[in-house]
Amino acid sequence: KGGLMSRAANELNLAIQEV
Repeated sequence: KGGLMSRAANELNLAIQEV
């Protein structure tokens, strides 16, 4: 359930944290 959404959010979070 919502695996894709969770994955996208996770990658987005990682990208934002890499600032």
